[in-house]
Amino acid sequence: TGWSQFDNHFRLVPPQLIVVTGKPNAGKSQWTLSLVANWARLYGLKGAILQFEDDPERNRKDLLRYASAWRKHEGGDDKGVVINEEPKAWVDRMFRSISPNEDLNEENDYDLNWLRATIEEAVVRHCAKWVVIDPWNEIEHLWGRQDTEATYLNRALKMLKRIARRYQIALIVVTHPTKEGANKTSVNDVTLSDINGGQVWSN
Repeated sequence: TGWSQFDNHFRLVPPQLIVVTGKPNAGKSQWTLSLVANWARLYGLKGAILQFEDDPERNRKDLLRYASAWRKHEGGDDKGVVINEEPKAWVDRMFRSISPNEDLNEENDYDLNWLRATIEEAVVRHCAKWVVIDPWNEIEHLWGRQDTEATYLNRALKMLKRIARRYQIALIVVTHPTKEGANKTSVNDVTLSDINGGQVWSN
């Protein structure tokens, strides 16, 4: 992961569906951005970030700072895997930002069909090995009268896992907890069960 202590608990083994949650303002998006930046630097894994809330330019600035910090300077004593190109060129090559908020076509529905097509485009056209969906709550979750939220969510997660298997990628879903989960006193108390449809996520 780029963090030796965390490697004891988690390793990247595609195909994989990874869920990131936590209290509001706990740094879910920032932590996830750091994780995929580590993957890009350590293993050369390109990826795409589907951003619904964060300003893409802010994330780009963070990635440029990251690349600058890890850039190999002539005669420097950099330790670990370094970046041997200009930060802007590295960020442009390794990261594809997709921001629905920039789409001028207001008739677009950002539903599961759009999500599937967007992930597949990122993989096929941009050689993405990982895709971040941030946050899941901004996808238009529409289910028919014959469905419950749980059956819809079960179908949605199965779709994501199928895509991950088909393309051998990691899909990272950042999601907000429910109001009850957000109000928990400790950040360590928030679990997958605190997301809407929590039992399905947990299963």
